[in-house]
Amino acid sequence: MATDTVRLAVKSSPLPDGAAGMPRVTVPTETASAMVDLLKDVEGDVELAVCPQLIELRLPDLRLASSLIDGTFPDYQRIMPAINGAAATFRVCALAEAVARVDIVRLSDVNKRAPILRLTTRDGAICLEAGAAGGEQALETVEAQTNGCSFSFGVVADYLAEMLDAWPRDAELGVQQSAPSSPILFMADERPSEGHLIMPSVLKS
Repeated sequence: MATDTVRLAVKSSPLPDGAAGMPRVTVPTETASAMVDLLKDVEGDVELAVCPQLIELRLPDLRLASSLIDGTFPDYQRIMPAINGAAATFRVCALAEAVARVDIVRLSDVNKRAPILRLTTRDGAICLEAGAAGGEQALETVEAQTNGCSFSFGVVADYLAEMLDAWPRDAELGVQQSAPSSPILFMADERPSEGHLIMPSVLKS
């Protein structure tokens, strides 16, 4: 699990042999990012040692050790909405490309007045809108499978783009929201152990 209080990502995977007694710990963001960078070009197994105060990644020619964050990680299950079926299912590459196109309007605004996109589900489509009132605006429509439950929410463009970039381009991703102010949940049926939450943003009229 990882969170910045506005976004949350969760992924489950089986524990490796010998890790059953590993304590639950909270790793600093900088440490996690450094570990990911070090592991990109590593083939084969590596060692990870954990105690309540310290974590250490052991590579053949390098060791990275870091202190841990003291305290309890937020209970994500308290804010995770009940999974009751996606309101819309779409292909990741289609929505990612649409986000990039409408985001040109935001990036071209020297005052960066409208970092938030409006995402709306309609029959058989997801609609994206970008732009500030009185300025340039953009609209994109992406084909989607919908279940008749329409909703509309604001989302920070960068957050949506980064979330989509974490999934395979050809994945079919579902989106749902239980109430207007509730977190937005993105999940894929073929990868049930993974999920992303993004808090909705206030749209200025």
